[in-house]
Order: sequence, then C-alpha cells, then structure tokens
Amino acid sequence: MLASPMRFGLYVSAEVAPPGAPPARIPATLPEVYASLLEDARVAEEAGFDGFYVSEHHGSPVDHLPQPLLFLAAVAAVTRRIELGTTVIQLPLHHPLEIAEQLAVLDNLSGGRAVAGFGLGWKEPELRAFGTSRAQAIARFEEGFEIVRRALEDGVVSFAGQHFRLDAVPVRPRPVRRPRPPLWIGASSEPAVRRAARLADAWVGDGLHDLAFTRRMAELLRQEARRVGRPGRVVLMRQTFVADSHAEIERVWWPHMRQIGLDYFRADYVKGGRFRGDALSRIESDAEWTYERVAKDRFLVGTPAEVVAELRRYQRECGCDEVIFHVRLGSGPAPEAARACIRRLGAEVMPHFR
Repeated sequence: MLASPMRFGLYVSAEVAPPGAPPARIPATLPEVYASLLEDARVAEEAGFDGFYVSEHHGSPVDHLPQPLLFLAAVAAVTRRIELGTTVIQLPLHHPLEIAEQLAVLDNLSGGRAVAGFGLGWKEPELRAFGTSRAQAIARFEEGFEIVRRALEDGVVSFAGQHFRLDAVPVRPRPVRRPRPPLWIGASSEPAVRRAARLADAWVGDGLHDLAFTRRMAELLRQEARRVGRPGRVVLMRQTFVADSHAEIERVWWPHMRQIGLDYFRADYVKGGRFRGDALSRIESDAEWTYERVAKDRFLVGTPAEVVAELRRYQRECGCDEVIFHVRLGSGPAPEAARACIRRLGAEVMPHFR
C-alpha cells in the first residue's frame, strides 16, 4: 500500500545573532532579519512548501519574535498560497479571546491560510512576566484552548472555569476557514501528548528529541486519538540541511545549529530529565555536543538522497503527516545558503512524497 502524501513546512527563527556567534554573512539588524525572513517565505512558497511557521518567546537576548501572529500578518501580504502558522504560541501567557481575534484577523488577511499551534511554555521567567506560573499553566492552557476553539467555531463564547469566565461574549471577525483554522498542540511529554490527542487537530513534535522517542510519542498519540475519536495527525519539526556532503554541512550549517541544542543543554532542559534514555542525557559538557554524537536519528541532514531515505524512515516509523524543516538560526547559515537548501528540498526531496 502506498503511503499517504506528506506535507512540508518551513520554520524560521525570527531573531538576531547572539554575541560570539560563528561568522556568517547574515542580516545585522532586526529590520533586516524580518525582511530576510519575508524573502524566505516567498522562496518557500515558490519551492512548493505547504506551510511557514514561527514561534513565540519574550525578553529574549536575541530578540526572538514575541508576537508571531503580527509577524505572520506581514508574511500574508507577500505570499498567496502557503499556510501561515505558529509552532508554538505559549497560550498560558495570553487571554484566549485576544488570541482568537488575532487568528481570525490573520485568517481573513491571508484568505483562509492561518494555522495555530499552541504550547504550555517552559521558561519560568516568561510565565512570571505575564502573571502566571508552571503550577497554573496546564489549567490556563486547557481552558484557553477550549475558549479559542469555541470562539472560532461559534462566534460567541460562554465559559466558566478556574481562570476565565465569559458570558455569551461575541467574537468577531469570523475566520474564513470553516469551521475554523486548524488548532495544533506542541508537546514533548506523555501527559502533554495525551492532551494533544484529546484536544487538538494535530500534535507537533519538537526537533530535538531523537527518532526512538518521537516514534513512541507518535504511537501514543494515535492510540489516544483512536480512543477519543480524534484525528491523531502527526507534525514533526526537524533541524534540516541538504548539501553535496556531510563535510559541507558541518562547515556551513552545524556551527550555527549546534547552538540551539546547547541553549537547551545550558538551561537544564536536557539534564532536567526530559531526555531520559536519549543519547543527549549522557552528554556532560559543551565540548561533547558534536555533530557525530547529536545528528544521528535526530536531524534530517545529508545529500538529497540521504534525506529522502531518512524521511521514508520517519514516515514508516512515525506515520508523520507533515514535516517542518528548520534550516537556519539568527546566527546563520547565510540567507543565500539557507535559500539554496530550501530550493533543493523543494526540487529534490519533497516531490518523492507527493
């Protein structure tokens, strides 16, 4: 039996380079970064990508995007077909009615192309800055998700919860897509994946956990989704680069992408237990964070033929419906190199899964 066609997205890091980043020919200021990412969106659309995604962080030292839906409104103006989504909005930080309104506006601006991925958030300073905490996050998330869903589907919301109380509140404008834009949940723990199966149109798996963990979570998602009669769609984020050799990837891409893993390592995300059993849990120092130790079963890197083979493996073992490629950070590689990779993914990889 032939596998179902797979969708593909591009995730971009809307941020400047950190101090001490590896040298690269990159945009120097935030306005230049934003303009460069708008061009990435146009290139991705021309290359045949199905979605374009950004995320949310606050108080970031590299000016990571704090308002993803506002940024996607600008992307809507320079694209015509590609879907525009978040992976993810930290829903506990927000009032869900405001998020529903912003999504509806984006859906109208884009002609029905909005997609909303939501997550709990994990950085305590961000939660505190918005008047909440990890202890409150799950309840705020579940209440907020239900309010966003009802607001977009029904246009009026009544709700009585621990954190939000609404009495027949009208929500305008109405979205173009009916019954509403897709609502996804990003998750990297068993309880959160079960929540995604119960509530969401799709689960978004992060790009740092390895294939074995991702396979277990995808199996759990589908099992739970079948139990509650939900779709059980799997969307995977993966750090990705295609080139003619691994030597080129190590030279052009790895010095920059290595940083994203080190950020989680230094923040105790790895040592805190989230990667129990993973090879990353056995890394003790920055020096051990090497391409050879980290890339296998985790990144989609190599020649186009190698990436096609790895995607076949992910499709076979995880049943993924969409894969979102993360090609560059604020520090690099240079936009020209990243766009060459985007075009090669569109021409030499994605057609094998259509």
